[in-house]
Amino acid sequence: MITDTAEQVSLFSSGLDELESLLAGQIAAAKQGNMNEVGILNARADVVVEQLIRAGVLASAEFQRRQERLQKLYDDLQMVLSAQKSETAENLSRIHKGRQTIEVYRSSV
Repeated sequence: MITDTAEQVSLFSSGLDELESLLAGQIAAAKQGNMNEVGILNARADVVVEQLIRAGVLASAEFQRRQERLQKLYDDLQMVLSAQKSETAENLSRIHKGRQTIEVYRSSV
């Protein structure tokens, strides 16, 4: 079993807390359709992940304890983004059909 020192647990815990917060923020922003905010939070999450990797958090007991929660947040984010992508595709399809209707109308007038 992997054991971490108190200092490592504190460092890893704060980094993992920040990552969880960023993922939750991305989910909330995506649900609101605020993709700009999702991108900003994603860039910050990338930095945090790189820092955690360099610190060796992936081999820590703290990460193993929290991995399932992080995976669930990531999966939830993917699901919300997929739903947003589908909604955007539907809206684009409606716009395209509307434009076709206008073109048909213009050509018949």
